[in-house]
Amino acid sequence: MSKIRNKKIKKTNILLGFICILLAVLLGFILVTSYKSEQKESRHLSEIADDQQSGIEDYEAVKERAKELEEISSEEAEDFCPLPLISPQRLLNSFLLEPKHRKKK
Repeated sequence: MSKIRNKKIKKTNILLGFICILLAVLLGFILVTSYKSEQKESRHLSEIADDQQSGIEDYEAVKERAKELEEISSEEAEDFCPLPLISPQRLLNSFLLEPKHRKKK
């Protein structure tokens, strides 16, 4: 082989080595970027899951409170008397009109 051919092969090998180094750096950059985006997406999904879990817990608490209020209202409905201790005569008089000749006190 001639010296010119050897120099060409040497230059080609150097160029291919440089291209390999560039490709390795590019691959590393892609892997790091991918890892960071996965971590970001993972954090985002965790926040969404936490929000949904707190929403479910809030919903359960509201359901329990509604049940308690229902029980309280049913107990009050049993104890409720719409006309407590009013005599029938007084009730009747409250609906009757007073005659005009009677003066109010």
